[in-house]
Amino acid sequence: MTAVITDDLKLNILRNLLADYNAVGTNYYIGLARSEYWDSNDVATTPINSQYDQVDFKNRMQSIKKVEAASLVVPRSDWVKGTVYPQWDDQRAGNLSLNKRYYVLTDNHGVFVCLRTGKNKQGVAQPSLVKPAFSNNDPFPLSDGYVWKFLYTISAIKANYFLSSQYMPVHRQDLAPDSNSTGIQIKQWEIQNAADPGRITSFIMTDGGSGYGTAGQFPSITIRGDGELLFGDSANLVLTPVIDSDTGTITAIKTDATYNNTLNYLDSYSFAEVIIAGGGGSGAKARAVIGPSPGFGYDAPANLKATAVMFRSKILETDTDFFINQDFRQIGLIKNPTAGDSTGIFSAITGIAANYMKIATTTTAFSADKTIEGVSSGAKGYIDNVDSDAAVGVRVFYHQSAETGFQQFQAGETIQEIDGSGEGTIGDNAKVAGEVNKASGDILYLDNRSAVQRIENQSEDIKVIIQL
Repeated sequence: MTAVITDDLKLNILRNLLADYNAVGTNYYIGLARSEYWDSNDVATTPINSQYDQVDFKNRMQSIKKVEAASLVVPRSDWVKGTVYPQWDDQRAGNLSLNKRYYVLTDNHGVFVCLRTGKNKQGVAQPSLVKPAFSNNDPFPLSDGYVWKFLYTISAIKANYFLSSQYMPVHRQDLAPDSNSTGIQIKQWEIQNAADPGRITSFIMTDGGSGYGTAGQFPSITIRGDGELLFGDSANLVLTPVIDSDTGTITAIKTDATYNNTLNYLDSYSFAEVIIAGGGGSGAKARAVIGPSPGFGYDAPANLKATAVMFRSKILETDTDFFINQDFRQIGLIKNPTAGDSTGIFSAITGIAANYMKIATTTTAFSADKTIEGVSSGAKGYIDNVDSDAAVGVRVFYHQSAETGFQQFQAGETIQEIDGSGEGTIGDNAKVAGEVNKASGDILYLDNRSAVQRIENQSEDIKVIIQL
C-alpha cells in the first residue's frame, strides 16, 4: 500500500505552528551553543533526532534571543529574462525543484504565477522575454506568449525579515483593510476577493493527432464539464487550435482575448473533458488544466504550495548577552524556556544560558576555549567566556558535557586550565545559574554547522527554516 501526505496537510500543520508562535504567553527563542571543536578537523556532525542530542545542545548553550518574526516561505524564484518557466499544472506534484517553479519574483517584489508558458507553432516551450509587471485582478497575456496571474507584493519589511537567497515570504491577508492598511495590503485583499474558483487556466495536448488543417478545415473544440463561462454563455467562447502545418498536428489550444487584455475563461469546474472534432484530422487529445477551487490569489500560500516556515531573529552588536570573541557551532529553536532563578517562563528579549563561577583570586588569567579542572573535586568544564564585572569581580562562564563529565566544582577550591596556564581560586559560589534555565524548554529545531566567530561590531541575521 502506498500513501502520501498532501500539501494541504503540511500547510495546515505549519499554520498551526505559526498560530502557536503568535499565541499569548508563548515564547520562541533562537539559541546559540557549542564553542568547542566538533573533532580534530572541526567538521560538524549530522544531528540525530534523539533526546541525547537535545540535552547535549542545552548543556552547551551560551545565549538566546527571542524570535522577532515568523512567516510561511517558499523557494525563491526570481524572474530572469530568457528563462523557460513551466506553467501551473493541476497534475504536477508540489516538489518545487528549480525547474518546476511555476511562479516568479520580480525586481519590484511582485509575485506572479505562470498560467501558460509561451510556445512556438510546434508546441515547444519558449523563454520568457517580457517581465510580468501588471497588478491586474485577472490573468494577463504578454507578447512572448506567457500568461501570468498577479498574487501579491512582498513589502519592504517582510523582504527585510524573510527574503533570502533561497526563500521568499508568502502569506494570506486575513484581516480586511482599514485606515492603517498599506497599499500592498489593500491590493492583496482585492486580489483575494476577486479570485475565480475552478478556472480552466490552460490546455495541454496529450496527443497532437494528424491530418489537421488540410483544405482550410479547422477542428471544433468544446468542453464538457460542471463549470460555466466567465464572460457570457458557452456560445461566446472560442477555443482556437494551433496547428503545425508541416505535420498536421494540433500543438496548442488558445482562448480568445476579451476586453482590457483579459483572456476568456471557463470557471467553477471540478472536472472537464476536452472534445476535439472535425478539421480533417484525427487522434488529437487534450486535457484541461483546472485551477484551485477557491481560485488563484485567494490563498497565496496554498497557490505556491508553501511547506516551510521561517523564524527570524537578528543578534545585534549591542546585544550584550552574547559572548564576543567566541564562536558557536549550533543553532536551536526553543519554545518556552524558563528563567534561571526558577521564577517562571523566561520572557526577556535576550538572556545568558551559560552558568558561571565567581573567581576570588586569579594567579594567571583564564582564557576562553580552555578546559578547567578543580584540584580538589576533579570536576571539569569548558570555558565559554571570561569577564570582569565591577559588582561581582571576575566571572568564568563555563559548561559541562559528556566529554568533561558533570562533577560539581567546589567553592574555595583551586582551578587550573588543563590545556593552558590559567589558574585561580573559586569564590563563594562555584555555580551561578544563567538568566535562562538551560535545561528547560522544548527544542523544536537543531542545526549543526561549522564555526561562526562572533567579534565586536558584528551582527548575525539568523533564519531558521522548518521544512515539511
